[in-house]
Amino acid sequence: MTDLPDYQGDLLEGEYEPLEFIKCFNKETLAKMVYDLSKLYIVLSGHFENAIGKRYGRDATHEISYEAFTDADPTLIKWLFKDDLKIEGDDVSTYLKLVQAHPGAGLIYTTEVELESPTHGFFSFTHCPTLEFWERTNDDEHIEQVCTVGGTDWKLFRGLAKTINPKLNVELVKHPPRESKDEVPCRWEVTLES
Repeated sequence: MTDLPDYQGDLLEGEYEPLEFIKCFNKETLAKMVYDLSKLYIVLSGHFENAIGKRYGRDATHEISYEAFTDADPTLIKWLFKDDLKIEGDDVSTYLKLVQAHPGAGLIYTTEVELESPTHGFFSFTHCPTLEFWERTNDDEHIEQVCTVGGTDWKLFRGLAKTINPKLNVELVKHPPRESKDEVPCRWEVTLES
């Protein structure tokens, strides 16, 4: 069986091979699964941080989370970006592709990318449910620790850039707090030193 929209029908029999099993579903179902797995990536991160925060405090939470995600970057780059999507290179375009395909970035948050030149570009999150949740719950502390210069996202996006090329620089040029819900949550500038 192939091109299944879901798994409501008969049991798919035979030897279980994960990559063969997943090929039984249609593109729409696979796209939903990728999106939901990306949401799970974010949700697990939140639960992980909450568990650490209860034991060691919020500052330790962000330090440990940053360390864990940074340690995972080389594996993420190899498996998802290089092996699966064949993203190669070390320039601004390569970095923007990584942001678009990242399960904690472009696969979950609505993202716009702009490539001005091979050495200059931008990306923006135009819809961020995480920020919207923190705004609704007046969690200014989380916004400050994650969404601003020096925050966790700032460190992670800069670290991801350095993983592919030490001459790539990422700067946060627009960040919360927002004056209006119509403003983009954040905007980042990416440059390549000559």
